Amino acid sequence: MPAEWRYAEIGQVESGYSGYAKVCGGSFVLAGVHTSFAGERDNVPYIYKEVEGDFVWVARLHGRRGPVSEAGLMVRAALDETAESVTMTLGHAGGRFARMGSRKQAGTERRFAVGNAYTWLPAWFKLTRAGDVFYAYESPDGVNWFYVHSVRIKMPQRIYAGLTVCCREGEKPGQAEFDHVELR
Repeated sequence: MPAEWRYAEIGQVESGYSGYAKVCGGSFVLAGVHTSFAGERDNVPYIYKEVEGDFVWVARLHGRRGPVSEAGLMVRAALDETAESVTMTLGHAGGRFARMGSRKQAGTERRFAVGNAYTWLPAWFKLTRAGDVFYAYESPDGVNWFYVHSVRIKMPQRIYAGLTVCCREGEKPGQAEFDHVELR
């Protein structure tokens, strides 16, 4: 992986791993077994880098293998399993719901707002930060963006922005593949 990127296992992750290839703006693979980010605790593999202040975070989810229930972007106040966080993911209902998730206070339940209920791969996601407001978008092509939801969350200036995958069922790892990864 590029030097500024790191891999972490947030909470309890069984058999997590990551990979990188220098193609299509950087291609990342992320996998895990029995992972989740619903409820009050996250248990997910996470490829991330630190970011300070306002940002635009874009990536394309272009593949899923195995028992993936959700995959997408995640920003976190800390690497603790109960930290404040925001997600923009694809999953549930046959793997086609695009939705924004947020935990406004550490240790509280994650809440979700559904975007397009019929999103298919490849799917582009974008999270932006403007002060304490986080905005989520989705796109079929990386050009035409559709607003999903926004949420106000008090987070430190320096936070973590990355990719995650959730694989709740099965004994084999679920794997998500991302490319066109850009954080500015």
